[in-house]
Amino acid sequence: MEARYNGHVIRVSALRVPHTHQWTFTWVVSKQGADAGVKTFTDYGGRFDTADDAISRGYDFAMKWIDDGKPDLFEER
Repeated sequence: MEARYNGHVIRVSALRVPHTHQWTFTWVVSKQGADAGVKTFTDYGGRFDTADDAISRGYDFAMKWIDDGKPDLFEER
């Protein structure tokens, strides 16, 4: 799924955690405009009961990351 937020495009996908009945998310943030760039983050570590919950939390997490000034939280891929 994709959303636009503060000049960024956020894409979030739910991933089933192997050998469990839980879900996590992966997210991609790309900046629009002259200073465009893409950062992809995986291995958040959170676990959720449904794919919809994982996607919702992924968007929340990505928007907070943007609002916090995009600190280096994870290894850039």
